[in-house]
Amino acid sequence: MLRSAQVTAGLAAGGLAGLPDLARARIDRDVVALSPPGLVRPPFQRDEYWRFADWLQPYFDALWIPDKRLYGSGNSSVGRIYHNSLLLTTHAIAALEGHDGATRNDDRARILAHRLCESPPWSELTQPAVPDPQFHNPGWVESLGTRDAAMDKSIDPKVAEALTYAWRARDVLDLPQETIDLIADRISRCAHGPFFRYPSVRLNQINWNCELYAHSSTVTGDTELLRLDYREQVERFSEGIRRKLTPRGSPNLGPGYRFHYLPGARPWHPYNLDSAEYASETCHFIIHYEAALRAGMQPIAPQYMTLLRAWIEHIVYGYWTHGGYLNWDTGYGFKRWHAGRTWALAQQGLLAIATSPRFHNVSDLGGWAKYLFDRGLQLFERLSVAAPDGRGIAPANLYDVEVQPLGLSIREMFAARMQANAARAIALGLDQLRGEEPPPLYSFDGDIGRLAITTPAYNTAVLAVNQHAVPYGGIELARLYDGDQHVASSVGGRPLASFGVLVRDGSAKEVLFSQRGHAEVPKRPPLELLATPHGPVHRAKPYPRRPYGGPFQTIVARGTSHSAEAAIQTVHRFSPSYIETHWRITRRKRRGRLTVDVLFPSWGRKAKIEAVLIDGRRVTLAQRGISPRVVRARDVAYYYLAGEDSGYVVVPIGTPAGGLAHVLRPKRQSSAPRPGPTLAVQIVRQGRFHRTGLAARIAPAASTDEATDVARRLRGPSRRPKRHR
Repeated sequence: MLRSAQVTAGLAAGGLAGLPDLARARIDRDVVALSPPGLVRPPFQRDEYWRFADWLQPYFDALWIPDKRLYGSGNSSVGRIYHNSLLLTTHAIAALEGHDGATRNDDRARILAHRLCESPPWSELTQPAVPDPQFHNPGWVESLGTRDAAMDKSIDPKVAEALTYAWRARDVLDLPQETIDLIADRISRCAHGPFFRYPSVRLNQINWNCELYAHSSTVTGDTELLRLDYREQVERFSEGIRRKLTPRGSPNLGPGYRFHYLPGARPWHPYNLDSAEYASETCHFIIHYEAALRAGMQPIAPQYMTLLRAWIEHIVYGYWTHGGYLNWDTGYGFKRWHAGRTWALAQQGLLAIATSPRFHNVSDLGGWAKYLFDRGLQLFERLSVAAPDGRGIAPANLYDVEVQPLGLSIREMFAARMQANAARAIALGLDQLRGEEPPPLYSFDGDIGRLAITTPAYNTAVLAVNQHAVPYGGIELARLYDGDQHVASSVGGRPLASFGVLVRDGSAKEVLFSQRGHAEVPKRPPLELLATPHGPVHRAKPYPRRPYGGPFQTIVARGTSHSAEAAIQTVHRFSPSYIETHWRITRRKRRGRLTVDVLFPSWGRKAKIEAVLIDGRRVTLAQRGISPRVVRARDVAYYYLAGEDSGYVVVPIGTPAGGLAHVLRPKRQSSAPRPGPTLAVQIVRQGRFHRTGLAARIAPAASTDEATDVARRLRGPSRRPKRHR
């Protein structure tokens, strides 16, 4: 994925860099009105998948350019390989499955099947026009307009997939024999080329190679690659799970099964923090395992299957939420974080897991994966309907994270990938499988202190070590969404747009903030689990037979932060419906006075913070257009932070120490693009203390009425975590 700036720019611009004649081919398009499918709560059946796919087709119909025999890209008549191969995948599956709907277009399927075999995009150039580390011969380039466009290892297998579906539907589509022969020729020659044959691989992403092997076997009947190269790729990947395969590199996975994106770099490289998206993409290779066995492949070694099953389990628990979205922390930072096209590609990992029971440690894993996949389609519908520009499809950058903005062409790729995913689900028989909402799930990577939590009511994560990959992190909650993936608090803020304890000296200078991520893995575990379904985890064992994760009713986690002046201990207690946190602040120097605030962020400049007092009165602390107010913390029964997307309730436990509840106004941040006002519960103001603290319960609430009900439930007896030495 690392490449020259020129090639990267070409991909980002939709293959137009260095192609001025094509870049001028601009056309104006009318916005097409789409009627949302109105998906019901999963699990989905066949009709729901087709309703989703058909809903998006009118948008792409407007991009069809008959005289060029392709789908244009954005406001351009240039054809991108991604869009056209994805639309062919959907059209071909519609024909293969006998579907009668908007996605069924046999004429375009015939045209595209032949068009993708033509040159360009097929290329047999012996050298690239510009330096390109992923150049290979033969193969497909990114643009249908020139053979000089960029190449990428992710292009060829997805074009081959589209052509394979067309080949499978050849009788229904009435494909000419010339097209059938070209499909077999192109896929076979690309798959047998040195770029994709074992031992060649791009980083550790064997999924691309393995997918090509499977498609080549289907269209040619030659099983050599699927029997031999596939097994070699899988066994080498598995051998590299626990040990580095290059002298100065890293294992493919960390000791808790987190994904190392750069196996040739040290584990502490920023890219090797973790990668929810690339792990989900790479595990897609398991979908071809049964076909390889049927082709005569010898099963991989049992010890490798044990590791792979643990990894697959970790992916479901650690990287997905009940809202169908990625529980997203990535070493690739803003280059991938909240990019819709990447989420759509990662969904194929769920498809693979749902349909590959051989890789399940838990019998329910497949049904959970199907449910999470279905919820993702439902979430895409909601994000599309809510798109502010009225284009009818979700934005390319989600949750307003636009450090690296993506254009209309990438946005359309995102939608086309989601549409194709729905069609793939039918082709893979997902509609015939049982889907079930997962119970509350947790996942823990002890070395970096990453704790992922998802329940039907909310999802969040703690990321103690960030390795400079992302700007947020620490021992506090990194974010908070409700169970439908609405933002309740933030998506990844830093002080002062984050959870945490802020300690300041007499001159109001910060001396400690508990939400600061470690740049490197510390010698002592940055986060401990004091309670899990399987007992405490003070120091996680590397590569356990089963990952640290799974269903839960109670998870208790403890972390500490300190400076010369003070120390903070944070203890989170996660339950299925709420989070209870206890903060203990201890002075480390006797001199001077300190001020201590506990912060609770909100989402959106129009967010409102309200304090509901013990006597029943409601006091608005922050609201756009109204001067901020303060109240005595001891008078408050609960707070409601109503953000622009959703909100949450904060219920203090016990009587806080003296001080006021007031409001801070954080500035916009790269990882907190829409920060609302932050509630600051001040428990000490310019005081001399030895030890102080605060405890609170929080839970999402979408409205004032819901907040009242949630607060009533949360104001029960306190369950203070047991003291652990």
